[in-house]
Amino acid sequence: MGSVRRKVMLLASAFLAALSAVVWPAWTGGVARAATITPLPAAYQVIADTAHGHLFISEGTSPSNEPYPTGSTILVTDLSGNPVATLPGPLGVDGMTLSPDGTTLYVAEDGGVAAFSTATLQQTSFYSIGFPAYSVAVQSGLLWVSYDEVGAFFTIGSIDPSTGSFDATPFPVGWVSFPPLISADPADQSGTLVTSSKGVNPPTVASFNVSNPAAVTQIASTQSIQSCWMPNGLAVLAGGAAFVCDGESYSTADLSPQVTYGTDNVDSTADGGTVAVAAAPYSYFPDTIPDVFVFPPDATSFSSYRAAYTLESPTVIVAALALSADSENLYAVIQDYDTTGDPVSFTVEALDARATTALTLSGPASGTAHGRVTLTGQLTTLLTGTQAPLPGAKVTITRTISGAGKNPVETLTATTAADGTFTVTDALHVRGTYTYTASYAGDAANAPATTAAVTITGRPGQ
Repeated sequence: MGSVRRKVMLLASAFLAALSAVVWPAWTGGVARAATITPLPAAYQVIADTAHGHLFISEGTSPSNEPYPTGSTILVTDLSGNPVATLPGPLGVDGMTLSPDGTTLYVAEDGGVAAFSTATLQQTSFYSIGFPAYSVAVQSGLLWVSYDEVGAFFTIGSIDPSTGSFDATPFPVGWVSFPPLISADPADQSGTLVTSSKGVNPPTVASFNVSNPAAVTQIASTQSIQSCWMPNGLAVLAGGAAFVCDGESYSTADLSPQVTYGTDNVDSTADGGTVAVAAAPYSYFPDTIPDVFVFPPDATSFSSYRAAYTLESPTVIVAALALSADSENLYAVIQDYDTTGDPVSFTVEALDARATTALTLSGPASGTAHGRVTLTGQLTTLLTGTQAPLPGAKVTITRTISGAGKNPVETLTATTAADGTFTVTDALHVRGTYTYTASYAGDAANAPATTAAVTITGRPGQ
């Protein structure tokens, strides 16, 4: 099974060295496991539509990920993985993509491409091509689809949604013996589309300019990348300057390597350039080591991740990932399988994909204070891939007094300085045990953080 093989694949030596040298943070993201999704025989691809509160999970073709539709459908869940609806449908489904404005879900089916309203979950159109469709992308106002015309050979065609017309051979490439995986600029601005073809020897990855659909041009092509694993191993970043293939980013201009995120075949990208990768550890690493990572847009290496999670185990792997458009949330479809390698259930993990933050708080070393107490702390973030101060952030300090009859609980606030530090002073009006806890609520880019309690023995006085 393709997804099981991913768990035991050999990692590149450079990535393995980096992985073994990392000192993993204790915090591994805010995980909320939903109830088991049923019925779901396979999980092929997941798309997050956070504007409407939905996840679209394609069953794909079969648990072995063979690229042939077999009556599968799309499960719609809420953002916690609870089933909401099923789309639609009598036809087997494979790849899917959202329109750039998020209003339409396009689904590659056996016979063409179906369009669904993301607001109503109703089918609005079906664009027939007369052949099984496998991978679909939107670019330059057209739908680009890989399809099978002659039973054993595949290529890429285009559909004009305004007319429903189908151009069978707009690409300057020949037939291949496996459905090409395709991905396009999600912002639909650059005209960039990338293909990964396994059905040639050796496999080929290529970038194209489809700004003029009547004259598609190849930008670059290489056989050194091999291929991007179906269906989640290829993702073009917004703007079209780069794409991620099996855990590494490449330039679409010349296909040169840019950043190594890990060696794996489950990727996801967000509009701002955030990248999420399921990077399975080498077999001898314990299951407590993180295996899913989120990288900021300006990440330069594997060690530049901003958040990490431990989700996998000997019988649990990540089948698919989807970042929300704002990159604040990451949704992981988790596959539980038996000893034979067959999936037995699927769950959804809703993860906080914002940058990991760390908050400290300390009081007097003696643990005692007279009249007043001064507390200090610091707030740092992994927003840029390295732990750095987070200035200008509001920190709330909650104080409780054991045995106090009046105002036993009170809150204090502080704003972090340029170096992320803060200081607060609290007056001690009664004799007792004072307990302080600091918290940071988080913002659009940074996750919340809370400190351990600081306890002192205090008494009033000068």
